[in-house]
Amino acid sequence: MGLDVSQPLFASSSTSLQTNVSTVSTTTRQDPENFVRTHYISLNKRQYSETWSHLSARFKNESASYSEYQQWWNSVREIKIGNIKQVKQRGDMAIVDAELWYLKNDGKTYPDSKNRIYLIWSNDSNSWLFDRKLSP
Repeated sequence: MGLDVSQPLFASSSTSLQTNVSTVSTTTRQDPENFVRTHYISLNKRQYSETWSHLSARFKNESASYSEYQQWWNSVREIKIGNIKQVKQRGDMAIVDAELWYLKNDGKTYPDSKNRIYLIWSNDSNSWLFDRKLSP
């Protein structure tokens, strides 16, 4: 008498295990440095609606409208991304320093002097959000 692996009990255990693994992986937070790097890569690809969704309400209120945001980023030919390092992370906040240079459409390159990025965690979007950018 051998073990019949097609028994419903076996299938049900396997399904339960897969569900639990899936649940655990979706609750893991993205590394803040990777989030910032991915954000600027998305800006380079002109994915403005995605990057706009990475901004907190405070960040949006202190900056421009979506159309002005889009217009400004359209004036940047390319974002050069250097070192990105986490300064601090505690709970639902993180601070990241990012070396960024903006190559504008006029051919000039400008360093980003506001390279200290304050992130907050959003449970609603299950993602980090840019909350502030300041000079260190």
